[in-house]
Amino acid sequence: TIDEFQLPHCKECLLAFSRVLANEEIVVIYNSSVTLAKTAKVKLENRIQRNKDKMVYLYGAEGSIPVEKIKIGNKESSFIQIHLNPMQ
Repeated sequence: TIDEFQLPHCKECLLAFSRVLANEEIVVIYNSSVTLAKTAKVKLENRIQRNKDKMVYLYGAEGSIPVEKIKIGNKESSFIQIHLNPMQ
């Protein structure tokens, strides 16, 4: 499920982490594959993102990406679905 943290389980995977400072979240996502594009859902800090509808790219792409919501039981989570090219 989206609530589960996963350690990398392959040599060519996505690495994603975030940092929160002063009620702002920065998410870093990297595709380590040199040949394969990858798509993944990355969980966000819901207390910061629950009222936001997008995140803005700072590097690697232009524009923004929608913040999506999912409800599991009575708990709401925020996430982005990202597609990255090899080494992006």
